[in-house]
Amino acid sequence: MEVTVNLPQKKTSEKVTAAVDDTISSVVTKLGFDLDTIVVLYKERPIPETTKITENMNLSVLEITSKG
Repeated sequence: MEVTVNLPQKKTSEKVTAAVDDTISSVVTKLGFDLDTIVVLYKERPIPETTKITENMNLSVLEITSKG
């Protein structure tokens, strides 16, 4: 399966190949993101990282920064 991951802060998008049992977590980890520093959106709404990937899913990854 192929998943499109939009990175609005970098103004780019990437295509990721995912296996049938992959989750949001495994896809964003393949892209090198730490799950504690991002929010994943699907259809402009936050989605749990345990959600299974479906065919032609289009996700957006927002990086969260802290000045702590």
